[in-house]
Amino acid sequence: MHIVKPVWLTHPGELKDFEVYSCHVSPDGNRLATAAGDGHVRVWSTEAILNSANPDYKKPRQLAAVSNHSGTIHAVRFSGNGKYLASGADDRVVCVYVLDPNPVSHSTFGSNEEPPVENWRVLRRLIGHDNDVQDLGWSYDSSILVSVGLDSKVVVWSGHTFEKLKTINSHQSHVKGITFDPANKYFATASDDRTIKLFRFTSPAPNATAQDSANNFMHETTITNPFMLSPLTTYFRRCSWSPDGNHIAAANATNGPVSSVAIVNRGSWESDINLIGHEGPVEGRIRH
Repeated sequence: MHIVKPVWLTHPGELKDFEVYSCHVSPDGNRLATAAGDGHVRVWSTEAILNSANPDYKKPRQLAAVSNHSGTIHAVRFSGNGKYLASGADDRVVCVYVLDPNPVSHSTFGSNEEPPVENWRVLRRLIGHDNDVQDLGWSYDSSILVSVGLDSKVVVWSGHTFEKLKTINSHQSHVKGITFDPANKYFATASDDRTIKLFRFTSPAPNATAQDSANNFMHETTITNPFMLSPLTTYFRRCSWSPDGNHIAAANATNGPVSSVAIVNRGSWESDINLIGHEGPVEGRIRH
């Protein structure tokens, strides 16, 4: 493993840099999107990141900086087909961006922002939450986008039309994490009600409506054992499905009094492995 930490890879503020709450690499590996407390989604060149130690590298580092939220952005995710970028924030809104081949029309005159290289424009603003949006997830075929938030809602959006297909009210407290099954059969949501809930789905047709989805996205099972003593003070509960689809790495679990990441097995949905090493609660993890 090679760790790179460029000094310029930040969300700068007047007195200090803003906290970064989410990052995601595009499917082609060429871009890194970051989201932070400055209300910006920033898109970076991964080539520039990997060449950060090369003094002769002169290509642009930041490809775009978009600010379409009125508050802190908690989540940013590329769709699996690489066509869209979605962000969710404490303004209760989910924004969906698309890369426009036309050059950016507005100027950065009078701001400290670098001139944009790419034109990521807002395609849709999705209104469906009554409180902060904490996490986002795309199905592997990009047919649906799911947002979760502090209103305890799980909202399913069409990945084609971005119309709301279903609002799920199965959780009893804040929902702080969402992950998709690589086999495109399930998604899992993690909540402060100390559960992970699994939902079974079939990919909706491009023209599917909320009426068509009435019997889709059905609750499959609830996982409770690893989280019975989990603290309620974490900002996120971001779980992650393994690439082979056989396991879920579940954050903010406990093994006795010790914080851990629980490995949940597909099918039985039970956990017999705990990853222990952090002194405090684990809020997120990702597996490749």
